[in-house]
Amino acid sequence: MKIKAGEKVTLKMVAERAGVSVSAVSMILSHYKNASFPEKTKRRVLDACEELGYEVKPIRVRAEGSSRLIVIMIPSYRNPFYTNIIEAATERAKKHGYSVMTVCTERDPGEENHILSLCRDVNASGVLCLYQPEYVSVLRGIHRELPLVQLYDATADSELNVISMDGYKVGWLIAEHLYQLNHRKIAYIGRPMSERQSGQYRRLEGMRDYFRKQGLDGEACVKSYDKEAGHLTDKGMQGNYEIGRRMTETLLRRREDVTALVGGSDAVAYGIMDALLAANKRIPRDYSVCGCDNLPASAYEGISLTTVDHYAPEKACNAIDVLVRAIEDRAGREDENKPINVTRVEYEPRLIVRRTSGKIKGTSEK
Repeated sequence: MKIKAGEKVTLKMVAERAGVSVSAVSMILSHYKNASFPEKTKRRVLDACEELGYEVKPIRVRAEGSSRLIVIMIPSYRNPFYTNIIEAATERAKKHGYSVMTVCTERDPGEENHILSLCRDVNASGVLCLYQPEYVSVLRGIHRELPLVQLYDATADSELNVISMDGYKVGWLIAEHLYQLNHRKIAYIGRPMSERQSGQYRRLEGMRDYFRKQGLDGEACVKSYDKEAGHLTDKGMQGNYEIGRRMTETLLRRREDVTALVGGSDAVAYGIMDALLAANKRIPRDYSVCGCDNLPASAYEGISLTTVDHYAPEKACNAIDVLVRAIEDRAGREDENKPINVTRVEYEPRLIVRRTSGKIKGTSEK
C-alpha cells in the first residue's frame, strides 16, 4: 500500500497493513477493556501505525483541576542507572510541589502504548521519559496533550523537550582514550541493538569513526558483539552483568584478537572484569576495560572502572525544572493556537580514567 503525499491515513489503511479488522485496530489503540488480543497482533497494529504514519488520537485529560502528579517512564527497576535518576528527580519534584509516579514498561511496546491511557486515568500533569520507547508515536501522542520531557540521546525527536547527551561523543571519547593507550582491537559488548534505539548505535559509530580518522578500518578495530548476546534475556543490572561475563568468556575461548573490552554499561563492564579475573587475566596489563555510566560502585577501590560520566542526577533535576516550567506555561496559555516552546539541553560527556585502562602488555610507557 502506497500513501500519496498529503493523503490522510485511516484506520482502514492500518487494518489492511496489519491484516486485521478495523474494529480490532480501534480496540487495540483505545485499550478497550473487554477485548484481549495476542501480543503479536498488537505488535502488527503498532508497526502498521508507525510505518504508515498514523497519528493515534491524543489522550483527553480531565479538566477538573491538576493532580500535580508527574509520571516517570523507565524501562527497568533493576538498573541502578535509572533508580539514581528517579531518586534525584523525585527530590526535585517535591521542591516544586509535585508528586511522582514511576511506571516501568520493560521496553514492552504494549506497555508503552498503555501509558496514554494511564496518564488519562490518573490526570497526570506531565511526563518524564528516561529512555527511547519502541514507538516514537507514544511520546508524540502524550506531548500533544501533556507537557513531556525526554531524557535520552541527542538525536531524540526534535518536537519534544529533550535533556540529552550525544552517544556519538561518548563513543569518540572512549575510542580516543584507548587509542592513545596503543589499543587497536576493541570489543564492544552490550545488549542487542534495536534499529529504533539510536543511543548504542551512535556510541558504536563514534568509536569506529575515531579509528577511521586515524586511517584505520573502524569496523575491524571496534567489533560489536551485541547480537551474540541475544539469547540472554534477563534484564536489569544482573542481566547486563551476565552479558558482560558470558560474552567475555566466549571471546576468551575463541582467542579473539582484542586488547580492550568496552561495556555498553557499567554493569556489563563488571561482568567483563569478573570473567577476565576468573581466567587469571590481569586488568589492565592483559586487557583494558571501560564502562559507560559512572555508577557509584565504579569508583569503589576494588573496582576502579574507567567510564563515562552521564551526569545522571544533574540531568534529572534539569529535566524536572524544564517539565514544571512547561506544565505552568501550558496551564497559563490563553491562545490554544500559540506554538508550544521546546527546550533542548545537551550535556557534554566526561571520561573518568581509573585503574581498569592502561597500555597493553609489551608497549612503552611513553
